[in-house]
Amino acid sequence: MKKMLAIFFLIMITGVAFSTWINEFVSAYASQIIEGHRVIVEERGDTTRLRYEDVLRNGYNEIVKVVAPDFFEWAHLKGRTYIIFGNEMKTSPATIVDSEQMFIKALSSDPSKVSTSTYNGKKSYRIVVKSRNATYTALVLSPSLILVYLKIKGRSSQITMTYDKVKIVPLDYFNAVVSKFKIVNKPPSSIEVKVWKLVYHLDNVSVASLSVNGISIAIVSGEAEGIGNIVVYVFKSSENVSTSNLVSQFKSKGYSSFAFEQNGIRMVFAGSIEIGKLKEWVNKIFKAK
Repeated sequence: MKKMLAIFFLIMITGVAFSTWINEFVSAYASQIIEGHRVIVEERGDTTRLRYEDVLRNGYNEIVKVVAPDFFEWAHLKGRTYIIFGNEMKTSPATIVDSEQMFIKALSSDPSKVSTSTYNGKKSYRIVVKSRNATYTALVLSPSLILVYLKIKGRSSQITMTYDKVKIVPLDYFNAVVSKFKIVNKPPSSIEVKVWKLVYHLDNVSVASLSVNGISIAIVSGEAEGIGNIVVYVFKSSENVSTSNLVSQFKSKGYSSFAFEQNGIRMVFAGSIEIGKLKEWVNKIFKAK
């Protein structure tokens, strides 16, 4: 009986210790200034996507540069997300949420278990958090409390993040990098919002702009999952552009094509796929009825 009570109190003490440790880790994460390189693997059904990212983070503020397969740079500063174009940070048309932030939020609100482990031969802690929509498994180095591995397993998808390089850097270094950018807090235009949605749902994507006789057109091309390669012309409804002529031109070259309009923006889609499937994909992306 005494032995059972001793084990019971040991479990209680361990639980309190790990609970305190989680608070220490969250506090440490919020104050860390790190620079690193990470590999992200996204799995959904039979599809696997791999990307490489450089990260500069000061607590919850960060600059993320996707270096492959498609270059893309964004930032999260003071609760806002930005897309980086050269030396400018422009307000993102949609909020970008980093996997690490999702984990920290879940860790702060959902049940978790902590155990000791190793990572590449180094002492670490293993954290498992179960939320309503996903299970998070993380590895944190000891004693630095730096997050080096994270797996988020959802109902039909899985994201695995692994740092292969990470180091502590000075605050002055982070501030110097941020100061090089011009921050533009102007709300994104309607066209930018539409283009962003397309970019988010396409792989191997490219975006170009065309200006003819004062008419501005954005051209987005890429590979849609289950659809294949598509191209989209995006422009304001007020522009003097004939969507019927564009559709006819695409059809004359053997492509499926149709025009779509939403919130004052017109789009002409074209692809080598049955027109019904193309329309279904577009309606799903823009939640059209």
